[in-house]
Amino acid sequence: MSRDNETEDYINAIRKTKLDQTATNTKTSLVQARDRGTQTAKDMERIMSEVKYTDDYTKAQEEKERAKDLTESVKINNANWVSGIRNESDNFVGGDYDVASRGEYNAFGTMLEVDSDEAEASTNSAYGLTNDMYGAKGSGKGEVSTQSYFNLTLPKNSVSTSRQAGATTKAMKQKVIDLIINTGYQAGMTDIEVATTLAIAAHESGFNPEASARESSASGVGQFVNKTGADYGLTDSNRWDLNMQVQALVDHTKDNFIIVENKGLSQDYVYALHHDGQTVVSKQGYSKTSAPGLKTSRKKVTPLISKYLTFIRSR
Repeated sequence: MSRDNETEDYINAIRKTKLDQTATNTKTSLVQARDRGTQTAKDMERIMSEVKYTDDYTKAQEEKERAKDLTESVKINNANWVSGIRNESDNFVGGDYDVASRGEYNAFGTMLEVDSDEAEASTNSAYGLTNDMYGAKGSGKGEVSTQSYFNLTLPKNSVSTSRQAGATTKAMKQKVIDLIINTGYQAGMTDIEVATTLAIAAHESGFNPEASARESSASGVGQFVNKTGADYGLTDSNRWDLNMQVQALVDHTKDNFIIVENKGLSQDYVYALHHDGQTVVSKQGYSKTSAPGLKTSRKKVTPLISKYLTFIRSR
């Protein structure tokens, strides 16, 4: 073999070695790139799956909440429909009931003219209250004391059928409820304070502005006796003014919240003070055993607060 051929073979061998090494390096790089690409693809697939799961889960939760709200709405509407039928029967007082006009009668047997807003409210099953949230109804029993307004003749244009608690139209009750909410917020009340004020009015008067106690001078939406009413602006001339009644109740309840907070008492005592009087809180042992209104508060008033709280927050 000539030297030239040896040189060429040597060069070719070197070239082959370098090509083999380059090919090996290239193959290694390609494999690494493939592996990285595969891992990236897997990561992307996992991330997209998590995103899709999160999206599906969120949508499922939203649908669940909508279904829950719809169910509650149906329950409330059905309850209002049934209670409306019962109220129509319970509150009817004498006269020929005009089914076509759905007329209401006062204690004189006169059919009342109801304005369009009240007529709409009285038939609006979507207002959002369950039957118990329309307030208490008076029993109509017991002797009437000399200081009571119970036997005071109702105004001829009154929509109330008597001075018993709850003896008024559903439209009027809704009007009172709306007024309490608006007045409360205008006075700077919190949601819980407004809800508590509604619960107090529901228990005390059943939202009947003409309500009067048999055994005392308590009257109106908040059932204030003369002395307490006078402290909050109620007089003989404005005692039956709905706006004044509601303002007095809101102001009184705000003061009771302040007293309860300052004394370190639970919120059950807000109504207890309404029932027993603000001055009794200074009596020794009041907060422990001698709060007559506390039992009523926990049994009949406090259970309504959470319901009104849900109601006002949904408006």
